[in-house]
Amino acid sequence: MEKGGQIWVETVIYTLIGLTVIGLLIAGIQPKIEKSKDRLFIEQAKEVLEEINSEINEIKSSPGNQRRVSIKINKGILSIDPLEDQLIWTIESSSQYSELDYVIQEANLEIVTIEGEPYEVRITLPLLSNLTFNNLETNKSFKETPQPYELILKNKGSSIDIRSVN
Repeated sequence: MEKGGQIWVETVIYTLIGLTVIGLLIAGIQPKIEKSKDRLFIEQAKEVLEEINSEINEIKSSPGNQRRVSIKINKGILSIDPLEDQLIWTIESSSQYSELDYVIQEANLEIVTIEGEPYEVRITLPLLSNLTFNNLETNKSFKETPQPYELILKNKGSSIDIRSVN
């Protein structure tokens, strides 16, 4: 084999070795990146629920008072449960957020990780007010979308009503 051909063969072999090493590194790092992203989504969900709780506490003081809240759901499902007077954000996660099947309290939130593949992390905001959705005691769920949801929180006197603008 001539010298130029040997250089090309060596170049191809070294390139393939380099690409294989890079692929192995990416394959090893990818699960850690996914876990970090899931933990970030969980933290964002907690912040949104705390913001909603803060807005509800502000409007409780006088009937007729209302606030508009914009909610971006990047991952998971936000459920309004008027029968239990609570909001629940459920996220599938590759990361085990807490001890399995054990409810932890963080501020006003109750968080539980349920075993599965992937794990299910449930963040619950129990409300001390009677809750309705569109003046009804019916459940409503909001799924992840690229556009934020616009909600109106209104003190109806005997209840806090949540309405979806979009």
